[in-house]
Amino acid sequence: MSWKKIAGIIGFLIIALLVTVYVVLETFDYNKLKPQVAAMVKRPRGVICTWAAK
Repeated sequence: MSWKKIAGIIGFLIIALLVTVYVVLETFDYNKLKPQVAAMVKRPRGVICTWAAK
């Protein structure tokens, strides 16, 4: 394989990875994690977390 073909494949893989990360971050519902995060913070530290809606 020539170095241009290898560079093209690597470039394509990097772009595909970035697009995948973007799509996952944009479509993930972070509100489902609020109770779990609050429980994890409260358990070891005894602190109560609250989030204000925007």
